[in-house]
Amino acid sequence: MIIISLGSNVTSRWGDAATTIRRAFRELERERIYVIRRSDLYATKPLGITDQPTFVNAAAVIRAALPPAALLSVLKKIEAKAGRSVTRRWGPRALDMDILDYQSRIINWPKDGKIGVKNKPFLVLPHPEIQCRAFVLKPLADIAPYWHHPVFGHGAAYFLTRLRHIEEGSILKTVNEPPFQFCE
Repeated sequence: MIIISLGSNVTSRWGDAATTIRRAFRELERERIYVIRRSDLYATKPLGITDQPTFVNAAAVIRAALPPAALLSVLKKIEAKAGRSVTRRWGPRALDMDILDYQSRIINWPKDGKIGVKNKPFLVLPHPEIQCRAFVLKPLADIAPYWHHPVFGHGAAYFLTRLRHIEEGSILKTVNEPPFQFCE
């Protein structure tokens, strides 16, 4: 199983944050990355830098005939198409896409389980901060309720219970699909 996360909190070339996430799902299909299951879209509080707009986050189980590094390159290409520019860590972004888990592979994971920002390798799998982020865990629990972290052995629901009292990155609400418009 390959699992990715998506997030946005500023207007992209494609529109507002929710529109951007929906378009990113279509862009994945254009790149022959097939969305098997996708979560609802969630409005979430920012993490780290809290003085910025609310995020919209989602997750998806995908199928791709690409190795992890090549998949990451395609995700970064889609981010660039949306208008993402390099900003400060945890800052506002038009689109952010990450690989959360790639077939339970453990890549570049340090023996002590701690990833330092300065010496962070290009690709770390599973994503080193899944267990600390409600905005990742809730969508992940929706689409992969039986998933277990390849290093820690717990599922998304377990990690969510551990984050119950943390405000940063918390889920605010589900973002509903826009209503269907009938032609007149």
